[in-house]
Amino acid sequence: MAERKTDNNPGLLHDKKYSISEDLLWGALFYLVALLFSTNIEFHFTLPKLAALRIATLLLVGLWMFRLKRGQLKTIPCFIFLPFLTLAAWWVLSTFFALHMPTALNGVHNRYNGLWSHGIYLVLFLIVASLPADENRIRRILHIFITALIPAALYAIMQYYHLDPFPWPAARPASTIGHPVPLAALLGLAIPFVLTLLIREENKIYWGAVLAIFLSAVLVTLSRGPWIGIIISSSAVIGFNLKGKTIKFTNKHILLFILLLCGVSILLGYKGIAEIRDRVKTFTAIKTDVSLMGRVIYYKAALRAINEYPLFGTGFESFKIIYPRYRPLEDNKIFADTTPTMVHNGYLQTALTNGIPALLFYLVFLSSVMLFLVRTYKKTPNMQTKMLALAFITSVSSYLIQDFSGWLDIALTPFFWIILGLSVSFCSEANELSPLGQRWRISGLFLGVICAALLLFLSVRTIKDIRANIIFRELKSLGAKAAMTEIEPRISEGLSMVQGDYYYEDLAAALYAMNFEVSGNREYYRKGTELLEAATVHNPFDTDVLIHRVALDTAALRKGILKRSANQAEDAALKLLVMDKHNAALYEAVARLRAAEKRFSAAIELIEKAKFLRPGNNRYLLLEGDLYYQMNDTSRAVNSYRTIMADMEKKNTYSQDWLTAKRGLALVFLGEKEYSSALREVAEAIEHFPGNASAYILQGDIYATMNNFPKAGESFAAALTLEPSNPYARKGIEQLEAISKK
Repeated sequence: MAERKTDNNPGLLHDKKYSISEDLLWGALFYLVALLFSTNIEFHFTLPKLAALRIATLLLVGLWMFRLKRGQLKTIPCFIFLPFLTLAAWWVLSTFFALHMPTALNGVHNRYNGLWSHGIYLVLFLIVASLPADENRIRRILHIFITALIPAALYAIMQYYHLDPFPWPAARPASTIGHPVPLAALLGLAIPFVLTLLIREENKIYWGAVLAIFLSAVLVTLSRGPWIGIIISSSAVIGFNLKGKTIKFTNKHILLFILLLCGVSILLGYKGIAEIRDRVKTFTAIKTDVSLMGRVIYYKAALRAINEYPLFGTGFESFKIIYPRYRPLEDNKIFADTTPTMVHNGYLQTALTNGIPALLFYLVFLSSVMLFLVRTYKKTPNMQTKMLALAFITSVSSYLIQDFSGWLDIALTPFFWIILGLSVSFCSEANELSPLGQRWRISGLFLGVICAALLLFLSVRTIKDIRANIIFRELKSLGAKAAMTEIEPRISEGLSMVQGDYYYEDLAAALYAMNFEVSGNREYYRKGTELLEAATVHNPFDTDVLIHRVALDTAALRKGILKRSANQAEDAALKLLVMDKHNAALYEAVARLRAAEKRFSAAIELIEKAKFLRPGNNRYLLLEGDLYYQMNDTSRAVNSYRTIMADMEKKNTYSQDWLTAKRGLALVFLGEKEYSSALREVAEAIEHFPGNASAYILQGDIYATMNNFPKAGESFAAALTLEPSNPYARKGIEQLEAISKK
């Protein structure tokens, strides 16, 4: 292969200013997708990034059509383009066989990796792979890509040192990406290029500092899959340069290496190094590692689903709707009450969602790109080109390695496809512009118009989704504080923006259910059930919606609004037990419905199943105790409450569950007219929870039952001191005053 041409080649000097403007748009995409987030919406990271991705891609499609019309595009080799088209066609075809079409098209809420996003990834690859770029321009785009990640890496280090101005939940640093694993994987895409630039370019202090920042950010994420990918890819880059003698260990290089290590160590500190050491140790304790055990559970469920749907799969991002059917018993020991949205293995995820052929087509496509890179690496005599080819190979490899335990992410996956496209453009001859005929150009323009129209539609819809998300976040924060007359217009406004979306219908129903719990207003129950019925129609696979339907009728039965549960709630209860028979939380939800229906024996049977699935769970023991109490089986009720208390007292931990069990025990004794025993239990509860108003109210009720009205008044007064607006304490005082006037 002849030495590659650079900017001196007149074939690539078409519209140089236009190319710079084009690269600025690529820079906008890099920066916005990597850094954009908002604390004003529920989905802080994914929705803003999705909007930026769709709008930026729309503009890039417009520029691509302009270049196509002027014949300024590189041709993509057939051995890459054909697997690319085959994969795209299969993704579209398999979507028609999806279990739930809206999920397959849009993806799961807060992830959004359905067919629309996969189509954007393909479009980005096509645009970049046909980009009329020489090595200098590709290097410039890579510089922009790396620069966009520097603020994200620095922010992760800030979070590690608790300098974050935003009050995120305490966890491993996730930076502007939203999760530590995709953050580390994204930096893993860039590190091979940073290493290559550190070796190749003159400004070694700058690139050394960037490398130190990236490595520090990767380490504090404690993400083991990306670590392995980065170690292997970085070792390959360093090994090649040592073998090719492009690195000569002078005193200057040794000093730079020492400074790099010192920089990473200073950024991490002793605590960080200790945490990393402990994380590394988990590689030697794989059989007891909870995270890995959880992944194995997900892999088993995915393999069972693949065995049932081997050809077309179940649809993009359908793991959440298919997992309940295959949930194993051991899931309850690790991920209680959790339904995963992804397999945590990119390859199994592909085979599950679009069938085994999709995985094969995907691997063939990736192999064609990698072979193109390897061929360029072997044939070029230019050492600088060889180094950059290796950087592409190792960058892609780093992603593919971490994908054995990773997943798709709006903040990560687009960059991977862009890097793939850049690698194809890099390997193509610099002056190989498209010789497409008029017919092909018209076809390309027609396809571009369709993509642009679809992207415009998706961009508008994403903006509406963001507005609806903001509305429901605000309403959720208000809870039952605001009057329903103020909330309802906002609910209608939010739902009008996302019509037919089960997720927002469920959120709206939750607001009605919350206000129904407080007010007992029958109209709120009716509107809540209507919304939940609509949500069930729009997504019959979502167990959360069914649980909320069951819970709403449970509340209505307790308040006396219903005499028996509605047929829809009964259907939801039966459907839950069939859909997810190894989920203890579902048995609990249905047991509470049966208890509200006074079907105590049926409720006990369900709680026994929940206890079998998740033994030792205090919530189930508390419900069991309450059921036996309502059945007047006081000995079993006492046994359930004492089991909870004995376990906690043995561990010297007094939680809310212990307090609830104490209260239940006191009520049992009160019902048996064992007043001294009831008072003793309440006194112990107050001793450990002196700020709990409910304990004082119960104490007041016991004294009032004993006709010891002065003591009862003292107890109610103590409760009011703690909670001046407590209605039960005020009612107790009022009743005592009424008695004293007689």
